[in-house]
Amino acid sequence: MNTTSKDKRNSERLNLRGLRVTLDGEKKSLFGNVKDFSRDGLKLTCLSQKYQNQQKQYGIIISGYKKDFSIIVQPCWQVKNNNENYQEIGFKIIKSSQTWESFIHFSKSAEKRYRTWLKTGQTSFA
Repeated sequence: MNTTSKDKRNSERLNLRGLRVTLDGEKKSLFGNVKDFSRDGLKLTCLSQKYQNQQKQYGIIISGYKKDFSIIVQPCWQVKNNNENYQEIGFKIIKSSQTWESFIHFSKSAEKRYRTWLKTGQTSFA
């Protein structure tokens, strides 16, 4: 696993706030936030510096928007922030559910509508 951030995803990245992650390890669970995600991968932040890549694959649960999504991921890279106790980790999605795929499709549509709305200068978004 690389220790530098190399975003190599081919799919469009989405940046929705409010998605939390539980990463199930062998001894305990760690928690973080989804910084961005795509059909192929995701970037997590705020994981404790105590996280050490000890497995090739992890089961994670992404929670947000009144849904929980179970996904199997594999770590690709990690960047530790020496000034704080947190780090960023990039994961490749190995296996996901149809519900997660549907969520991504819906999120892409919503993000495109929002970007279009921003360009119009209107004061309300529907």
